[in-house]
Amino acid sequence: MKSSDFRFSRPFEIRWSDLDELHHVNNAVFLTYFEEGRTYYLDQVAGGKWDWFEQGSMILANASINFRSPLNYGENPVMHVKCKRLGSSSLELEYLISVKKGESEIPIAESTSILVFYDYTNAKSREIPASIRIKFNEFEGREF
Repeated sequence: MKSSDFRFSRPFEIRWSDLDELHHVNNAVFLTYFEEGRTYYLDQVAGGKWDWFEQGSMILANASINFRSPLNYGENPVMHVKCKRLGSSSLELEYLISVKKGESEIPIAESTSILVFYDYTNAKSREIPASIRIKFNEFEGREF
């Protein structure tokens, strides 16, 4: 995975509370970073602010992370997010956190997550609305 594969990128800051005793970001914090990146990505897909009631609530069904390099305090990480797959009721997102060191881009962590559109009233998954599918197609520049 490389940053040029993504249409959405956003720098973020490392908080002091994210660090462990070795002064690098604790592995557990990465799930929060990916959650925040996902939220900003969905806002971009929506063309403003993702309306969780109108456009759809999702639940996280699966998440996996591959750690490539420690993330240290003082570095300037960038979050990259894209939609890899759009199914009938679920979508798969890919993430990359990277930092620049000189002219090189260093991958810090790669992740995938599967989110399921969910109907809380009936406690079951629901189909992704056609209007949302169109937004993903437009944002990603391809047909899912």
